[in-house]
Amino acid sequence: MNPVAFIREKREGKKHRREDLEAFLLGYLRDEVPDYQVSAWLMAAFLRGLDPEETLWLTETMARSGKVLDLSGLPHPVDKHSSGGVGDKVSLVVGPILAASGCTFAKMSGRGLAHTGGTIDKLESVPGWRGEMTEAEFLERARRVGLVIAAQSPDLAPLDGKLYALRDVTATVESVPLIASSIMSKKLAAGARSIVLDVKVGRGAFMKTLEEARLLAKTMVAIGQGAGRRVRALLTSMEAPLGRAVGNAIEVREAIEALKGEGPGDLLEVALALEERDWVVPSYRESAMLLAKGLPIHTLILYWRAHPAGWRFPEGVRAVNPYIPIATQIPQAVGLALAGRYRGEDWVVATSIGDGGTSEGDFHEGLNFAAVFGAPVVFLVQNNGYAISVPKSRQMKVDYVARRAEGYGMPGVVVDGNDAFAVYLEAKKAVERARKGEGPTLLEALTYRLAPHTTSDDPSRYRSKEEEEAWRAKDPILRLRKALEGRGLWGEEAEKALLLELEEEFQRELALADEAPEPRPEEIVEHVYAEMGPDQRRAWEALRRGLHVEEVE
Repeated sequence: MNPVAFIREKREGKKHRREDLEAFLLGYLRDEVPDYQVSAWLMAAFLRGLDPEETLWLTETMARSGKVLDLSGLPHPVDKHSSGGVGDKVSLVVGPILAASGCTFAKMSGRGLAHTGGTIDKLESVPGWRGEMTEAEFLERARRVGLVIAAQSPDLAPLDGKLYALRDVTATVESVPLIASSIMSKKLAAGARSIVLDVKVGRGAFMKTLEEARLLAKTMVAIGQGAGRRVRALLTSMEAPLGRAVGNAIEVREAIEALKGEGPGDLLEVALALEERDWVVPSYRESAMLLAKGLPIHTLILYWRAHPAGWRFPEGVRAVNPYIPIATQIPQAVGLALAGRYRGEDWVVATSIGDGGTSEGDFHEGLNFAAVFGAPVVFLVQNNGYAISVPKSRQMKVDYVARRAEGYGMPGVVVDGNDAFAVYLEAKKAVERARKGEGPTLLEALTYRLAPHTTSDDPSRYRSKEEEEAWRAKDPILRLRKALEGRGLWGEEAEKALLLELEEEFQRELALADEAPEPRPEEIVEHVYAEMGPDQRRAWEALRRGLHVEEVE
């Protein structure tokens, strides 16, 4: 490998080969490549950029340049990184929460790089606390306590340290691929299989704008996933100091208060958000379920427009694309739940179906499989009394769908589906039961469909106006509104303000959907296969080139 040719390659905007990148960087680590040549390459990379593959290769090279910890013997090892900010003591809160939930929070942390203290700086304000420890001590404490935070070992990713020193004096710090590689190399070397990234954005953060923060988060998530890690990123505000305390010792005290439930709300909000881990596997009618899991409205609009951009959910949205064929989501939800168990995760999967769909074979096969293997799944049946136009009495002999649960050996619960509080409480019980390893639950919510089933449906052919009006009085939104008003928690002004806010949000999201570029023909198959076989590749190439498949060699 010729270093000059390597530098020229990036200067001209060309892509490196993995073996050349590794040889160049490891040569620098061994003092075989001089720092002035590496400085030149850093500037070329800063100006020309690194593509996702090059960024991943750089990260993995730095991660493997020194010691790599093996945490495979620990239960659910989790690491966390924050891009830092004034008053940021989230790690001190998140760590105990994760440890208490059965995970192992094993974190190697650094000191603050600017005017704010890092996690190690904060902990050193505790008398007697010691951050330097051997690998054996680190692993022993992680195993015994489930929570360990140690000072960054110089043996982990030493190449990153050498490169950062050069970046600091060559004005190449502000490169997103270089920033992301630096952060993730240390996380990969630290050995955790699950990594939570808290990317700060705002005046008090390194990333000042939402666009910059989102790009950094996406780059780090892509690196982690490319390296076979489970990674989640959150963008959190640093427009103002987090919490009330700023200063190492008093921030530790505030973190302890937060763990007691007495700390500032913004700190608790960020800390708790970092633990959201459960999945939803919806049918095509559960748009609200998707929005509740954080799916942007414009992505949902694009999905219903059959735009490929709507088929790819953003990172961090723990939801599967809605299923159109009836009941096919049921066995898929069971598979996802069992996959979590095999991966050492403790997520719960919620899936839903209508009463008509419970007559499908997939429903019964999925429930039986879930019960036999104790899958952590909550099956929600929305029983509105009719499978399109067929009343429940014409499609099943039991009075409640939940009675079928007994045949599979799982609890079956019937709840008033128009009572939001009742549904929440029963669903919470089912989730807690699944989380404890007690298996699935069938939850039947009794409700009603006031509107037609489809645009071609005429409900007056199979149900009376009297029946509709009786159920209209039980509308769940009206009931929730009355309950909140009765307790002084809601009112007309609050509702007007909320509706105005929602309308403005929808218009913004609609504009984003309308701005989406026209899809390329070949995109219709790109999301289908993890790896295309020869036939799929030919079809993709034909679409890309506007040819018939037979014309592609």
